[in-house]
Amino acid sequence: MSALSSNRPIPVYDCKQNELYSVALICWKSYMDNQAAFEAFNTRYTVQFGTDMKAAVQSAKALPDEFQRSDVHKTLRKDLKAAAENALIKWQQLESFINNGFDEEDQESKKLAAGHAYYAAASHEDWESVDSLLSDATTFIGLHIAELTTGGMPATFPGDLGTVKTSFEGLYEAFTDAELDAPEQTDAKINANNELHRNLMKMLDDGQKITRNNAALKSRFTFSHVLELIGGGPTSDSAGYDVQDFFIAPGESVIVAENLPSATDEIYMRVVTGDNAVTVCTTDDNDGLCIAGYVLEPQVTFKGEFGELGLDMTKTKLRVTNPGTEEVLFRGGPKL
Repeated sequence: MSALSSNRPIPVYDCKQNELYSVALICWKSYMDNQAAFEAFNTRYTVQFGTDMKAAVQSAKALPDEFQRSDVHKTLRKDLKAAAENALIKWQQLESFINNGFDEEDQESKKLAAGHAYYAAASHEDWESVDSLLSDATTFIGLHIAELTTGGMPATFPGDLGTVKTSFEGLYEAFTDAELDAPEQTDAKINANNELHRNLMKMLDDGQKITRNNAALKSRFTFSHVLELIGGGPTSDSAGYDVQDFFIAPGESVIVAENLPSATDEIYMRVVTGDNAVTVCTTDDNDGLCIAGYVLEPQVTFKGEFGELGLDMTKTKLRVTNPGTEEVLFRGGPKL
């Protein structure tokens, strides 16, 4: 095994990274709710410490994950393929100019000099061959302006080919950079996750000591218990969804989306913590409560098309109301 491979980080957390973020944010909120007891136990546990740890979770969460990296790579590949097709079309035009500007016995050698040897591979998404095809074609045009003009080449063609070449080269560089960056971004994500997990587990260990005589409170500082609450596993897992967490106080509402998804867009919703249901509705206003709408029971996950909620699609915003007597944590978001 190479030194590079042996030095790559390995996750120290035994859960999915989206679950790690959710557990961490819930646990750090429990810390902030009990911060005074923590600081009395150890002076490093200040309010600022809790704020910094929550910010570290958000920073790690913001680093590109595999879904985002895959989307970038897919988009670049699509754009690169389109640019390559433009290059092939331009070369076909050049071939016409060669056929009409040179004697028949010279045409094959001229086409080879113009890059024809790369054409077949370039037509099958061999990006290096596309690059070589464009480079040879550009050089060839510079050497044979007179003959190609006689063969029907417009005065604008060299500039048009240069534009195609520049566009392809820029996309090809971005595409290869994305491929090279992927392992580094993966490692950065794992390192950040490992660091937040280590800090979290230290705090939870002290939280267990501080709350040793209060079983209910102690459970808030037990990683496995909070992980179970958020609904890990295939049914309740939010992997593949761009979710956000919203703590909603009793009798309060939050706007969770400023623009409604379409009826066929898939969304995720779950009341992660709290023992009462929430009401989901659509609205045009920033303030107010959901009087009626879709009722989402606690610790029950909705995964499906937005239209299945039966809400008024003429409204512009999505609101969630907590009609209960305790704070709830609502998680929701669209599919990536």
